[in-house]
Amino acid sequence: MDRTASGTYSRLAWALSLILEAPRQARLPFRPISAIEIDQRRRLADAVSHAYRHVSYYRESMARLGVAPGDIASAADLARLPLLERAVVQQDPRRFVSERKPLASYVPLGTGGSTGEPLTVYHDPFSLIQAAAHHQRAGSLHRRMVRRRLGFRMLVIGHQPNETRRPVEKTLAWVRKLAGGEVRRASILEPVEHALEVIDSFHPHVVFSHGSYLEAIFVHLRRSGRQSHLPRLVLYGGDAMSTRARTLISDEFGIPVLSMYGAYEALSLGFECDAHLGLHLNADLYPVRIVDDAGRELPDGESGEVVISNLVNRGTMLLNYRLGDLARKLPARCPCGRSLPLLSFLEGRAPGDWLLNRSGQRLHPSSVTDIMEVDRDIFRYQVRQEALTRLAIDVVARPQSDLAALRSRVKRGFASLLDPGVAVDVNFVDDLPRTARGKVRTVVGLVEGEAVESSSGVLASDR
Repeated sequence: MDRTASGTYSRLAWALSLILEAPRQARLPFRPISAIEIDQRRRLADAVSHAYRHVSYYRESMARLGVAPGDIASAADLARLPLLERAVVQQDPRRFVSERKPLASYVPLGTGGSTGEPLTVYHDPFSLIQAAAHHQRAGSLHRRMVRRRLGFRMLVIGHQPNETRRPVEKTLAWVRKLAGGEVRRASILEPVEHALEVIDSFHPHVVFSHGSYLEAIFVHLRRSGRQSHLPRLVLYGGDAMSTRARTLISDEFGIPVLSMYGAYEALSLGFECDAHLGLHLNADLYPVRIVDDAGRELPDGESGEVVISNLVNRGTMLLNYRLGDLARKLPARCPCGRSLPLLSFLEGRAPGDWLLNRSGQRLHPSSVTDIMEVDRDIFRYQVRQEALTRLAIDVVARPQSDLAALRSRVKRGFASLLDPGVAVDVNFVDDLPRTARGKVRTVVGLVEGEAVESSSGVLASDR
């Protein structure tokens, strides 16, 4: 799936590339690791060369360090580049975007997650098509597990794609129909009862969403006794699912549960197989290092911070980038037969708390994301629910922001989300409190004793 010399693909060419590439990607995890490493070195050379020629940050950094593109010959050599912090990209994101094409030609995807630090990552459209092909490494397993090759139906509960991504989504939808499958989307901002209505009407074989949202769905089913269509497979990513919730879904409801690993900075990092030992890393696409707080590489088996290099995207180029997750590399080979290396399940991507409306409606923390992370004047933030009728929001604003206008926009956004009569206090601060692992809790729910019910009922103590 190489790009053409001009770098421009029509929708038809993209679709044809995806159709032709998908079977090869389904077989790739079982190739010898030596062949996968050859693919990795080829992609690495192309990515580093592109970054040097077209991305000002890498051009300047490599010149300062005396590093030439040819010096980065293996994944281990990526450590010769500066260890890239999210805050550095936040401060001037365009320094990391390829100058080969106009900024308007890229698809912006917003990310914030558990760091509380919004970041826009620009993807070239073809990389999004590639990500769909790369998903077949896990997708072939999912189709086998649900015993459905044709007529495969998946429900994705998440954020609706933004306008700039819609042409790519239309291409992918067309390809899925040609392949005899269908993906339908539902909003994670809706109550779980709405998601269950979609499940009952669509009858998906697979449901994919944030771990915390799926947990809330199945706890609701158990507590309410509601009869509902049950998918054959549950996939989760984005945030954690408790061990007891996985057990509830797999043992009481009889549905296998698998996790997916991805981020807006790196769309198809890895996936869990049916051996359930960890996450298979797509190492040829996104080489992964595990480092300590000082940036030193850690040996296999030791827990540290995940550092990734995206060899696929030619929009925002991120090489040797701290992703913010905590995990460890596993030295053992998986008995499933896949050669892709194993990463432990994530140790540091917990969900934020759910908000509670005056009416009793629970709001997933992603509802906050949709308000706070589209505003480019917001550098970091924390939302705290102090009572059913009061929300406190601390914001670290970008320098030279119009604070009065920013406060008005934030208040207006939450007014559209919350029931009438909820006061929203917006405060501007220099910094935010962090957890022992350096994270900012972006959403802090009601203090103990004030909440009517936790977002996941009896399972909340496992978080």
